[in-house]
Amino acid sequence: MSGGPQRRHVDCYFCGPGGFLFSDWERTGDGVRTRMKIERRHEGWPGIPHGGVGMTSIIELADFADPSLFDQEWRADFRFGGDRLGVGDEVTAEIAGDEGLWDGSIYRPGGDHPYLRASLRKVTGGIARAEREMMEALLAEPVKTESSFTIPVFSDRIIFRERFQSLHTRRVFEFRETRTGRIYTECLHEGESGSMQCTEMNTISQSRVHPGAIIAIMDETLAWAGFLTVWQGGVTVDLSVHFAGPVFLDDRIFSVGFCSGVKGRHRRKIVSCGGGVFAVRGSRFVPIVTVSGRWLTDPEYKEKMLGYIVPEALSLITEVHRKLNP
Repeated sequence: MSGGPQRRHVDCYFCGPGGFLFSDWERTGDGVRTRMKIERRHEGWPGIPHGGVGMTSIIELADFADPSLFDQEWRADFRFGGDRLGVGDEVTAEIAGDEGLWDGSIYRPGGDHPYLRASLRKVTGGIARAEREMMEALLAEPVKTESSFTIPVFSDRIIFRERFQSLHTRRVFEFRETRTGRIYTECLHEGESGSMQCTEMNTISQSRVHPGAIIAIMDETLAWAGFLTVWQGGVTVDLSVHFAGPVFLDDRIFSVGFCSGVKGRHRRKIVSCGGGVFAVRGSRFVPIVTVSGRWLTDPEYKEKMLGYIVPEALSLITEVHRKLNP
């Protein structure tokens, strides 16, 4: 079987008619495969695809192969680090496995190593109690200092449905230092206060937010938490996500990220970060997604990141870094 989207994907921005990621796919003996071309609209940095493009593509294919996977608790592990991809490259994305356990990859035909490897699986037991309590306690700590800056949104197409993308051109990052000295990053969108309504986000069904949109937000939130800690830009090495269940369009959410460790030399470091997505439930903030990952930094990446930032935001970012790293 091959061809266009199934019924639940007919309105899908990622793979529906004129799909942002792809618009054609085929079933294999044990999964699903598609072919894509990296275009300028897929950039995260100049000439380089956004990591969320690859991770969302894998999720799209997994939903074709196993539609029930994202209706419940599940987790995914993504690993970058193979052949580099750039604008103009043609790649193959595929997923294979059996119900409840799927392995995926994105690779350039003739390349040496896949650009991305992924493992997705159903899990049970909920978000670990220690992990949940740690993040809840972090948000409950009194804040000593806080700073924020607004930057352009570079993943609007991954996060928002097409007709709403023009309304979400700016993003607000808030950096907070608690009285105990712990620092965390909170990601909001311009015009939102405290949390973001999910109504305008890309969907995987009529009532549910596309997991790729959530993952793209978390990838960026954690990356900025690491950037402000080491003052070097980085590329994602790996990212693990744990969804307690679906995120719904009527949810209000916000994301939090923090740096958990740094290893390596001055010029190239491995920065580890963690965080999660919280749903606002009455007066409580309930973690519904947890995330951890690592980023490989290099001074040249910082220049690329700062090159994307408008001048007024750049001065604010510099001031935030100075406060957090006296």
